[in-house]
Amino acid sequence: AKTTFPTCYVTTDGKRSITSKEVYIDGDVRFVDPDGRYTCIKENGGRMKIRGRGNTSWTQSKKPYRIKLTEKTRVFGMPANKDWCLIAAYSDKTTLRNALAMELSRRVDLPWSP
Repeated sequence: AKTTFPTCYVTTDGKRSITSKEVYIDGDVRFVDPDGRYTCIKENGGRMKIRGRGNTSWTQSKKPYRIKLTEKTRVFGMPANKDWCLIAAYSDKTTLRNALAMELSRRVDLPWSP
């Protein structure tokens, strides 16, 4: 399905399932921003390692993940880094927690808030 929404595509080597919070699995990741909402770069990515993350959140139906890229990469306009998290926010049915935290960080002039 074609989307214009910024999207992250993860493919593990051998299409292995991510079942551990301790063991990394190798794979590829693509970050696609087709409309350039957050950056002028339409697509980037590369090799990565991925594992589960969280404690209570790891027990939920929608899982959070930790990604380690082989090189620092800018993702959706954020500063380049090798370490990224895909937060599931499964228990935040309102989807307000992250938006509230980001707005609060802007109001108190935090230069960068992940």
